[in-house]
Amino acid sequence: MKLALFILALNSSALINAIQNKLLYLSKIKLINIMEQKDLIRLLIKDDLINTYLIDSFERIGFYSSDYRLNLSDTIFKLIGINENDELYELYLHKCSEVAKSDIVGDRILLEKSTEEIYKFLCE
Repeated sequence: MKLALFILALNSSALINAIQNKLLYLSKIKLINIMEQKDLIRLLIKDDLINTYLIDSFERIGFYSSDYRLNLSDTIFKLIGINENDELYELYLHKCSEVAKSDIVGDRILLEKSTEEIYKFLCE
């Protein structure tokens, strides 16, 4: 019985790997596009806002948690094609901090709106 489960698990793992490899291959040759780049950037901005909200909330109640920031801004800037620009970077961080002061986790509409505003700001 254990051997049968092991073989089944092994085959399932191999099948999953094969599917993932095929999707990766197809995305590279442009037959399918798993995720548009702009959607990926928006997703990263949204995750950065949620992370900022959580870290700032922990710090407000007395927990030092700055080491747990994801620093997604570097990835976001590279994907958009923005060279390191300290002024723009500081503006981005300030906007994220301002948005994080509101209850973005409880208000998905506000989170989506804020994500879109920041995306447009960065792409100008």
